[in-house]
Amino acid sequence: MPGDERFQYLDEAGQVHRVSSADVNAWLLEQLGPGMTAKVFRTWHGSVLALDLVLAAALQDQAPDLPALVRQVAQRLGHTPAVCRASSLHPAVLLLGAELVDPARRRGLSQTEAQLLAMLAAARPGPAAEPRARTTA
Repeated sequence: MPGDERFQYLDEAGQVHRVSSADVNAWLLEQLGPGMTAKVFRTWHGSVLALDLVLAAALQDQAPDLPALVRQVAQRLGHTPAVCRASSLHPAVLLLGAELVDPARRRGLSQTEAQLLAMLAAARPGPAAEPRARTTA
């Protein structure tokens, strides 16, 4: 968030240095490669939180209340619901018709994280179909 200074550290001389989002994103790029930004982690976390709520509703044989779900996730992330829905939730989580798949257990992931990863893999589009040759009679 612009202007929001949450992290800082003291160097060897005792001087305070602020850690900006640009610093975090530069470190993530260096450590994990292109495309990895703090937004990726924020979206992952928001999507896991949302999926937890979707799964909780499913256990009670209820459809999730999507506006309430988005508000809850937005509050946890410190966003408005509009910002949360637009940029901190993967759309697959909010699709009521999305098929839940049986996730393989993945070391280091919670059950919900494994479920989200399986949903995203299932939703990934396959290779494009070969164009058909047109025939004229």
